[in-house]
Amino acid sequence: MVLNKKIWVAVGFIIVAFTSILVYARLHNEQSVTANTYQTWQKTFVTRQSDQATYVNAGVDGKKMAMSEAQGLGMLITAQAGRKGWASQTDFDHLLAYYQQNRLVVANQQTHLMNWRQRDVKGAWRTDAHSATDGDLYIAYALHAAASVCPKQATTYNTLAKTIAADILRYEYNDQQQLLTVGDWATADTAAYRVMRTSDVMPSVFTSLAELTNDQRWGQISDSMLTKLATLSKQHKTGLVPDFAVVTKQGVRAAKAKEVATKQDGHYAYNAARVPMMLADSSDHRAV
Repeated sequence: MVLNKKIWVAVGFIIVAFTSILVYARLHNEQSVTANTYQTWQKTFVTRQSDQATYVNAGVDGKKMAMSEAQGLGMLITAQAGRKGWASQTDFDHLLAYYQQNRLVVANQQTHLMNWRQRDVKGAWRTDAHSATDGDLYIAYALHAAASVCPKQATTYNTLAKTIAADILRYEYNDQQQLLTVGDWATADTAAYRVMRTSDVMPSVFTSLAELTNDQRWGQISDSMLTKLATLSKQHKTGLVPDFAVVTKQGVRAAKAKEVATKQDGHYAYNAARVPMMLADSSDHRAV
């Protein structure tokens, strides 16, 4: 009987030890996989433009292209990597420098929005001088995230994030519908003023900017755009939403083919594919 007890105690210790090893190995492996994924991404996509500036290469087939969406997401990835000790402040600042070198000019006034795209065309770096709202949102959010990672630069980063947020509301905001437009070119005198890009619905980003700026409009934008997104989702049996939607007097509907940009405007395509990612960490019931 005593022997049996000793055996079972030994077995118990073995089970506990084995379980602990499995848990440690799993957690350690997940950490290693995440770190390796970041390092692979950084080596593959972050491209040096100068000694002080880098951009996230969004080009394909060997072509070089920078986009505000890619730059903003790259800055956010780097800020999060910095929290883990995988990236340095210099890594972030080089991405930030590229954004600062490619700010949008509207009516001879330099804004804090980013030119949507820069690309290599036959050896010349050409710029598409319009903004894309999602890119500007990512950049502001990334700066706010970086402020908590780099305390010495917190004031600088947060001040710039506030300035970007203010310019988003100045150039990319439909105050009649309390929604963000697709870019600075979607002005009140155009049909595009009523267009909503579904990937611009970013509840956590809106909450972050509301707290940073103390501007109640961000809460209104979040509520309005989430409601419209939920309405779009209910219009299709799959629950999927289109790349773009149009706000009308009757409500909100999916855009028609080429109504905004491409024949995929009314389909779940490259913009809408980002919607789950932008809703994933929201606690709002409409984001579930």
